Amino acid sequence: MQRIMIICLMILVALAMVGCEADGELRIRNRTSAKLIFSIDAANPIQLESWKNWSKYYAEDQVVQIQYQGDYIFPNTLERTIHKGLLTALDINPTGGAIRLINNGNAIVFNVFLSLSSDTSWGDDDLGSNLDVNAEALWTLTPVLWDILVIDSNGTSYFKLGVSVTVDQTINLPLSTFTKSVTNTKTEGIAAPNNPGRSYRSF
Repeated sequence: MQRIMIICLMILVALAMVGCEADGELRIRNRTSAKLIFSIDAANPIQLESWKNWSKYYAEDQVVQIQYQGDYIFPNTLERTIHKGLLTALDINPTGGAIRLINNGNAIVFNVFLSLSSDTSWGDDDLGSNLDVNAEALWTLTPVLWDILVIDSNGTSYFKLGVSVTVDQTINLPLSTFTKSVTNTKTEGIAAPNNPGRSYRSF
């Protein structure tokens, strides 16, 4: 009798293992020090905290499209094929650093220009919309030296030169830390050549 129970238990365990292996798993791993946002096949966005994992299981082989972005990740879209009984893992690693501009001045910010320190022009306006007093904006940037020009609603220009962006880190830049004069001004309104990536979002 005891032997029959052991055999039955072994059969149940085997069936459970087969059942688990039948589903394919998509596992997304956030390998950055900030939360990221992703979606699967254009479904509702999902927030994934720093250094956390997320999984979804599929009963059949399937190709899925994954869109994601974050403070230290440039927006990206890719495809993954999920196979029955197998794990498909996507490690999302940092691809840039970030700067956060904090408008602690007394006027609305109209324009923000981000330019490589090695460039001779400021390029195009990088501010997606006006930045109100006490509001913040964040850019994901390639980890190099950047110069920043801010123009407020009074027409006052503020400069911050040689800002070193580091992968997987954010630099907070209150407007009060900028200077109102600079000797090596760049040309305005001319697109800077070979500008590396940047991604903007406001708060």
